[in-house]
Parts: sequence; structure tokens; C-alpha cells
Amino acid sequence: MSVYGLKAVLLQPRRAATKTLRAGVRAYKAVSQSQTQHRRLIEKDREIGEMQAKIAALYEELAGRDAHIQIQHRQLIQRDEELRQARSDGGGSALRGLAEEMERSLLTLAFETIPRSASEAAYRTTPPNPGDALAPLLLPDGHRIEIAYAPGDRSVGAALVSSRGAWEPHVQRHIANSVRPDGTCLDIGAHIGAITLPLAAIASTGRVFAFEAVAANRARLLGNVAALPSPKAAIEVVGVALWDREAVLSVGWAPELAAFSYVTETALDAAAVESRLRALAPADALAAPTLHAEVGMVRSTTLDAWVKARDLDRLDLIKLDAEGSAIRVLRGAEDTLHRFKPTVIVEYTSSGSEDGGQRGDLYRALAEIFGTIAVIEPETDPTPVRSWSDLAARLEAGTGPVHLTCGWR
Repeated sequence: MSVYGLKAVLLQPRRAATKTLRAGVRAYKAVSQSQTQHRRLIEKDREIGEMQAKIAALYEELAGRDAHIQIQHRQLIQRDEELRQARSDGGGSALRGLAEEMERSLLTLAFETIPRSASEAAYRTTPPNPGDALAPLLLPDGHRIEIAYAPGDRSVGAALVSSRGAWEPHVQRHIANSVRPDGTCLDIGAHIGAITLPLAAIASTGRVFAFEAVAANRARLLGNVAALPSPKAAIEVVGVALWDREAVLSVGWAPELAAFSYVTETALDAAAVESRLRALAPADALAAPTLHAEVGMVRSTTLDAWVKARDLDRLDLIKLDAEGSAIRVLRGAEDTLHRFKPTVIVEYTSSGSEDGGQRGDLYRALAEIFGTIAVIEPETDPTPVRSWSDLAARLEAGTGPVHLTCGWR
């Protein structure tokens, strides 16, 4: 045997082993690829299952909405028949009751059939709390969202539904002209957030603190804040009443007039609350024949004490809507106001009085603090107010509250 033949014999086992090893590597790679593909197939199958579940849920929701609209339509037909019958019978009180019920049904049906375009993707389809109603709210960027409100509320909820979400647009425009995106703002008397949410959309990289004393309003406000799409400010809901001292106050409210809730040092009962709410609310909000008045308690503090505890280093705007206690709020905010000099927007009703006060007291309190006071106009620049007689004439000529913007010289 030659040297070459001997070498071939000696290398034969090595070549066989190498060949076997390579075959094993190829087999391992094939198995590994097969396992990877299997995992991908499982993941795809899971995704397809989730998509099918979402599609089924959407079909179910659409079917439910269609059924709801059909029910509303049948109820309207029935109410119309009852209304014609009541008219022919001459039943006055029954006629009024049926008319009010039909109005509520029409508002609900109108909102249920509002088309939802791609630009309104932030809509919420179910309220966060069972039993709540939903109304649209138009944001400054033109998007609409849905916010929860107390069923039967005629102070904000019905107005939002009938206006397709347009809430105090002149106030929103003024806020947009007054607040930078990184601003820090307070909404005192936030209710369910009809101004809090647009304010948070304007101060989209800043902070908004929403003060609401009524627990039921506050629960809805928290849900509405959570539903607001980004970009939005960091929003904190504060469950205290702002006052001129620390105390425990009575709270009066009714779900039918939820925006007119108020706090007072006086002990309350349901009859006293109903009397006060009927005095505060405009006539068009009083169509509900019955108010389910409720009484509660809330802790109060001053704005000065709260700002100190929070160690705020900035305050750009305050919206103040504190049904009958605005003067108390201002008295407890003197240091904060003079330190930060924020723009202050105050809702001023035709009475303009506080608990036990006189008409015009609030204007005089504002005039002592601020260098400029003006009425926020719907279409033009704010109109300066130079005296109480100026404002009184404006209130007597109008049909509702005005919004004052207060600034510093």
C-alpha cells in the first residue's frame, strides 16, 4: 500500500464523522426553524382569535345600539299618541308631563343618531358608571368626546346634548388666548369637567387642578378625566371646598340641577336645598317638576393654604364658578393672587350675591383686587367694565350669566 492509500484509509473515519456532524447540524437547524414557524403560527392564531372577538363585540354593540334606537323610536310614537289623546281630553298637567318626557326622548334619540366620523375617534361608547348618561363635549381642536353626567340633569347634560357639545366656546377661546401649553391652571367648581377637559387640552404639557365638592359630581369628573385623549395636561381632581377658612361645610345639590350645587356654613335639609336651587337656576333649567335634593358634608380649606401645601411655583389661570361662595374663595386666596397674578375668569349671575349678601357684592370684591375687569364676548374682544352700574345694565339686558375676565395693571 502506498503512502497515499494509507493516508486515505486513516482519514476515512474523520471524513465520515464530519459528514455525520454536518448532517446533524442541518437537522438541528431544520427542527429549530420548524419550531420558530410553529410559534409564529400560534401567535398569528392568537391574534386572529382576538380580532374575531373584537369584531364579534363590535357587531354586538352595533346590534345593541340599533335595538336601543328602535326602542326610543317606538317610545316616541307611543308618547305622540298619548300626547294627542291628552290634548283632546284637555289634561293640562298630563300634557306638560308628556311634553317634557318627549323632549328628553328626542334629545336622547338625536344624540344616539349623531354620525361619528374618523375625527371623533375619542368617543366613549359606554358610561364609566352604570346608570350615567352620556353627552358630547367639543374640544378646542374640533374633536368631540363623550362625558358622563347625571341622568335628567338639565343644567349641563341636556345643554351639551342639544348643542352637540358646544359648551361656553367664548370662554374656551379666551382661555386659549391666555394660557400657554405648559401652564398651571385651577378649575374651581369643576362639576363634571365641561371646562376642565378643554382647559387640559389647551395646557397640554402643563397641570390642571379641578376642585369639586360634590362626591357624585367628582366621581363622574374622574371618569371623564380618564377618558380625555392625549395630549392633555396632568389633571388632579381635588375633593375639597375652597373657602376663607378651614371648616366642615354643608353641601346642597340635586341631580336634575347638578351644576348649581353649593356649599354653606348653614345646616341644610332637602327642602332648603330645593328652595335655594330653584332660586339659583334659570327658568329653562327648572322644567323638571321635581328635584331630588340631597345634603352632604365636605371639608374646606383656603386656596392660600392649599397652594402652600402643594408648594406650587406657578399659577397662570383660575376659573371660578362657586355658586354663591366666590367672595369666600377670594378672601382665602389673597396671598396666592398677589404672588402669581393669574388671569381669573368668574361666572357672574344676574343676582351676583353671596350667602346673605347684596346684589353687586361680588363685583365690588373683584374691583378691590384686580386692576381690570371685562366681559368675555362671544365674537369680539372683551368689553371693559368700569363700574357696578355698567355690569348691572349688562346683566339686566341679557338672558343669563356673563363671564368676567379679571387681570392686573
